[in-house]
Amino acid sequence: MKKYIVLIVSLSIIQSLSAQKPEYISFREFLDFEKYNIMSEQELYELNKLYFHYYAFLENKIWFTNLERNCDVQKDSIEIHHGKYSLKVSPEKSDSIYSFSIRHSFCEYRFKGDSLVFEGWYKGNNISYSDSISLYIYQANNIFKEAKLQITDKWQNFILKIPNISPKWNTDIAVEYKGKAVLWFDNFSFSVDNKRLDEIYPETPAELDHEFDESFKFNLTDSISLETYRNLETLCRVWGFLKYYHPAVQSGMYDWNYELFRILPKIMNCADKTSMQRTLCCWIQDLDKAAIKNEITVNEDSILFRPDFNWINSQELGDNLCVQLKKILNKPRPFYNYSVTLYHLDYPIFIEPLYDKISWDDDGYRLLCLFRYWNIINYFHPYRPYFENNWQLLLSKYIRLFVKAKNISDFEKAITSLTAEIKDAHTETYSPTSYTGFNIGQYESYQIPFESKVYKDGLIITGYWFEETQKCGLELGDVIISINAKSIKDIRKEKDVYFSFSNENGMINTYPLLSVSQDSASITYIRKGEEKSILLKGLFGYYGGTNGGTPMEQEPLISKRIINDTIAYINPMLYTSIDLTQQLDSIKAFPELIVDLREYPIDNAIDTVLANFLLPDEVIYAFSSYSDLSNPGVFRKRSELCNIGKKNAEYYKGNVSILVNENSISKSEIIGLICSCAPRHQVVGTMTRGVLGNVCYIPFIGGYGTRMTGIGVYYPDGECTYPNGVRLDYPVQIMPEDIYNKQDYILNKALELINTH
Repeated sequence: MKKYIVLIVSLSIIQSLSAQKPEYISFREFLDFEKYNIMSEQELYELNKLYFHYYAFLENKIWFTNLERNCDVQKDSIEIHHGKYSLKVSPEKSDSIYSFSIRHSFCEYRFKGDSLVFEGWYKGNNISYSDSISLYIYQANNIFKEAKLQITDKWQNFILKIPNISPKWNTDIAVEYKGKAVLWFDNFSFSVDNKRLDEIYPETPAELDHEFDESFKFNLTDSISLETYRNLETLCRVWGFLKYYHPAVQSGMYDWNYELFRILPKIMNCADKTSMQRTLCCWIQDLDKAAIKNEITVNEDSILFRPDFNWINSQELGDNLCVQLKKILNKPRPFYNYSVTLYHLDYPIFIEPLYDKISWDDDGYRLLCLFRYWNIINYFHPYRPYFENNWQLLLSKYIRLFVKAKNISDFEKAITSLTAEIKDAHTETYSPTSYTGFNIGQYESYQIPFESKVYKDGLIITGYWFEETQKCGLELGDVIISINAKSIKDIRKEKDVYFSFSNENGMINTYPLLSVSQDSASITYIRKGEEKSILLKGLFGYYGGTNGGTPMEQEPLISKRIINDTIAYINPMLYTSIDLTQQLDSIKAFPELIVDLREYPIDNAIDTVLANFLLPDEVIYAFSSYSDLSNPGVFRKRSELCNIGKKNAEYYKGNVSILVNENSISKSEIIGLICSCAPRHQVVGTMTRGVLGNVCYIPFIGGYGTRMTGIGVYYPDGECTYPNGVRLDYPVQIMPEDIYNKQDYILNKALELINTH
């Protein structure tokens, strides 16, 4: 099955990752333990290192389990109730206590019906008197129903049934156990109003379409006319619009990617705009014959912004095509969409084939890369209004780049610069061999081995890569203004096209600006107001060349909990939520508290711990947006506001200084918003990254892919947190003398404010 994918792994996957690659089966088979589609978070993380974004695309197609917690999970062909295999769970060491859970989220589907039923069979041995298995059904991330199962050595049937009160929310099912027993599970099933999943979601015509599974044998020539490029631009817009707006396409009546391949040769052969318009009109008329009955209408409440449909006009499209598209635009549509869903009315999950076996040099699939990504951003990026005008204008440019990308370097540069255009700090672009992003277009062959930060039109040196670099003649605090007679400003103009940062302060990766094509570099720099020059030789080879020397020891994070008799200090990078909870009583007596958010927290529950400590009551610290799938491109304000904290007369009564900088991103920024609700607070630092929502993943082809921010986050007063991030009460500017003197300029500013206030 090419549409619904699930990863099958063995328990030895961590040891054998390099020798095997995931295979795919239908989502209808995930409940069948004969397929053994169970994976721990750690196993999938390890697999991710080879196959980058499989986690994002497969999370909702498998069972997750906590295999690391002293238990062994495997298929069993002896103790079975149904079919060839059951699932056996046992302690790693005989008669030892272990913890086991499996969880599955139906995050692609909204079940319509009156009741949901989770059913299966189980048995055990080595059973204690108090042993029981817990079953759960969740809706909207809340436990809706749970049950305790008494274990015997005979196969028993369980049935957990709930009313379907929230059909617009995702449904999760889970099984948990803690004890010493050996357990067997078999023949799990899930049904809605007594209908199994394969009855509710029968195979669609899109799933049965396999014409282009191997390749699209179509060549794009280099001699494409200007008129044809314009026709391709119109095709991209119309194809994306129909993908997300036409009821027949929304319902899976067509594999819309393959329909692009079918219409593309016809568009390429159109001699002019008129024939192109006529071809598209005929295409849409054929779709309307297969249109399904519409289900719901679209309400006008809580809309934050709408898509730009100014391109649907007679001048560009002609009267007939324009009328057809507006007719589709004004039709009511179902909330369900075959190509995209929302996880708990939250961030989008794009139900797109990976095409990981398709090569980048397949011209048709390469164009599909662009068409898919451009339309996903156009309809589903939560901050689209901030770059929408530019996004509309860029389509023509990138069609040319993708058509002409006849070597792998040009292809990689095209997708890297394309993804950088949205200026989203969550963006990373992945290759088949790298899950941490790749650097095409960014790096030259050799590296000037300094840590640095952007400072005005230069780069201020903040650290060394190697101990030997300290003797090269450049010092901390020197400001590099040019390399090989090219200004840093001009270097940035060339390389910024490959970087995605939401605001100017988000340019945290300055290494590419310090990379050069030869193993020497002439550097002009400013030291204490005086311009100087130096020639550096024997530079470090970025791509496995010369060994640069002895790596510098990393500066330790501030680890102290007490700064002085009146000031306490918390860095969430250093604490789990349990550790921090144990520290808070001793902090409460201090009149001043510094919360340092200049690193990413190691525990997702830190925000709750801090809120319960700092806030006197529950507060609303933000609201978020979500995409209305019945009207793609429309973003609405979620009715469920972002609230945290509890009524607490014993909250911290002192003053709170919150430190942020360009390393404060996503969860760190969320904690910044929460801490900013403390009655006496000040936010000190530099602009944060400005991306506070979850991430979602988008495939290209051949193992390439990318990600983007999936949720828009707003202050309660309506101000958007993109692109500037957390509001600053006291902005701080890095200065060369701070680096000369090895000063923590943001912490020092906070201490200065504390002392003067």
